Amino acid sequence: MDTIHCYGCRADKKELDAIQQDTLLNPPVIFIGTHKDELQDQKESSKQMISHMDKLCKDTRLHLRTCHQISNKNDGNDEFQKLREDIFALAINSKTAEKGYPVKFIQLERVLHAEYTSEKRVRILSFKTVKELASKISIPITDEEELDLFLRYQNEIGNLVYFNDIPEYIILDPQWLADAFKCIVTATKFQEQLPHFHEWKEVKETGKIKLNLMEAIFNLQQAYNKDHQSHLIAVMERFEIIINPVTNRDPSDKDVFFYIPCMMQVNKIEEVDKLFEVEDEFKSTCLCFIFNFLPPYLISHLIVSCLREYKIASAQQQEGLFKDCCVFDVSECGCTKLLLVKYGSMIELQIWQWDKETPCQYEEIFNFIKGELDRIIYTRYRMTTVSFEKKWKCSLTSYNCECGLKDFGKLEDGKTFYCVEHKRNHRYKDDWFGETSEKWLFQREEKKNFNCDMFIS
Repeated sequence: MDTIHCYGCRADKKELDAIQQDTLLNPPVIFIGTHKDELQDQKESSKQMISHMDKLCKDTRLHLRTCHQISNKNDGNDEFQKLREDIFALAINSKTAEKGYPVKFIQLERVLHAEYTSEKRVRILSFKTVKELASKISIPITDEEELDLFLRYQNEIGNLVYFNDIPEYIILDPQWLADAFKCIVTATKFQEQLPHFHEWKEVKETGKIKLNLMEAIFNLQQAYNKDHQSHLIAVMERFEIIINPVTNRDPSDKDVFFYIPCMMQVNKIEEVDKLFEVEDEFKSTCLCFIFNFLPPYLISHLIVSCLREYKIASAQQQEGLFKDCCVFDVSECGCTKLLLVKYGSMIELQIWQWDKETPCQYEEIFNFIKGELDRIIYTRYRMTTVSFEKKWKCSLTSYNCECGLKDFGKLEDGKTFYCVEHKRNHRYKDDWFGETSEKWLFQREEKKNFNCDMFIS
């Protein structure tokens, strides 16, 4: 249900206001309770169904349309007919019903399906081969842009996997790709078959895996030959199943490594500031993005964005990349660091700054993170049902605390406020949008003017 909600949209496209309790969302979902015969009576069956629905996020429930309780053993055709009618009624009103589709696209779709269902069970084809097949159908597709449009549409509806920025191959069987993902995200199950690799402990604890180990895992599977491995790894990077912290790597370098976010087991949320020995005076106000619904994989995509912008910080011979928690060096000298934490339904940002003589560009960092969240949510994945707002909590906060959140703009820099988390008064520091940011911009402008005066003299 969470995945359905991530990619859902409003049933009424004309509605522009925030999602309310009576806002219907698409795709519609029929909630079905099975094994009704194993429960005592109708009352018990309803109770079980309601308990499952109560576990859903309030926004996720807006996809639900009808509920059915069925038994494969005892129910007659009437009960199943009601279910069929509900499915048909929802399908006929869907936005894709009776939608126009070029005949040549249908023909090519059938040709590719025939390749996949043939005795050879072709799972992946080169772009060159698909182009040749497209030119041989009764209404040929000879224009490369038109072929690209067809492939992007097929990728969009889940029939195949294709990206026009890595177009060398088209994956006809998404399940084949999912199985490849599974090989890597469950890599440790191959330890007995590959005992000579010494990285297994690191893989289990940190999710860090070297390219040569990934290739060895693929070589154990007959379905993934060497010709396709580099493309599979590129697709995994595209889906951000794996993270490469070095963006300008040499493809022939066998020491290349990746992080597998879902395998990062070391949790440092409660003690990450102690690991980096950050004293209270060096911590900024904690900025929080509060989500109505936080997709579980969003933090992985945000980490990838930060890796492209900043270097991972290290402390006590340990890289600051943990489960749902990362630390990055913002400054070249390492005296200013950015903490990024996901906890519950919020993403937290905090700046640790030891060098107070060079004020940090807080607003610049905020704009980058906010811009990346907007890009990931609304542009890349078009998740129109996900929204968030910014709030703050005190600089001494525990990162696993969701209380004491306050709105920006309601308190002036230096003013005293009562902290709900610590049950005492604190002095507010408007680090992100107030005095500190303005001071940094002013100093940068002054320096520019000074250098200009020196040049004129």
